[in-house]
Amino acid sequence: MSAPTAPAGAGSPAGTRELYLLGISFCVLWSSAFIAAKFGLTAAPPLAQLTIRFLFAGALLVGLMHLMGKRWPDNKADVVTGILLGVLNNSIYLGLFFYAMQTITAGMAALIAALTPLATVFFAQPILGERITRRVLLGVALGLAGTFIVLRERLGSGIDDPTGVLLGFIGMLCLTAGTILYRKRGSHADPFVMNTIQTVASGIALLPVALLLEDWGTIDFNATFFLSVGYLSIMLSIVALLIWFRMIQIAGAGKASSFHFLNPGLGMLFGFAILGEPVALNDLVGLGPIVIGIVLVTWPGRKRR
Repeated sequence: MSAPTAPAGAGSPAGTRELYLLGISFCVLWSSAFIAAKFGLTAAPPLAQLTIRFLFAGALLVGLMHLMGKRWPDNKADVVTGILLGVLNNSIYLGLFFYAMQTITAGMAALIAALTPLATVFFAQPILGERITRRVLLGVALGLAGTFIVLRERLGSGIDDPTGVLLGFIGMLCLTAGTILYRKRGSHADPFVMNTIQTVASGIALLPVALLLEDWGTIDFNATFFLSVGYLSIMLSIVALLIWFRMIQIAGAGKASSFHFLNPGLGMLFGFAILGEPVALNDLVGLGPIVIGIVLVTWPGRKRR
């Protein structure tokens, strides 16, 4: 199945406004997930928490599908794509991140996720044929420069464990692969249905691994556990991912992923305000080039005749 030659709505003023509105909403939700996960890890092991979250969210999505009159795909290739998305975007990416967040800060986790656009933009060019202009390259470079400013102060500080950082980077590459896969093979399908398949598949894939590796008897079914799982299930596994799929549809994988550059700043601010994690002056200085980079990557250029 070949990828569309141009993203739907890309370059139009209405499409740009929608992209920015969706992008900011997505980043607020995405960054808040690191905080909710940190709270949840105090009540349950990481894979057990994720498994319960995805099975619960999957059940909600299946119920909503029937209420909305939506049907499962007739094309088996779409079902396989949805399952692969669940494994890449949820099971592996979030599984590794939840393990990593036992030893790294929420701000560092958000920073690693913000590197997704660099990998996505360059993989999108050879795989999807999405054009990389000099302006896009400059925007990515500025985003990386801002990320480096933030990262430089945090490396070697002893706050973040190197093994946890490595797990986060591997997870980020899996999210990149999922983004490319959706743009190439899944963006034509109903985003709600694809998200349902992805969520159910990820819960089923994680269940045997979580049962094998973790002691579910240690789960503390307290208010923190239920609030964390409920928030992550509804606002992240359903609302945020539907926003994300729509962003890829209207703007392409590379441009949609550029919004991840906002996540380190938001993640650090949330971590500071809610968890009391340290925020240095350089963390705030790095946000400047990050925001400029997003504008350069996402703002539509003038069309040529």
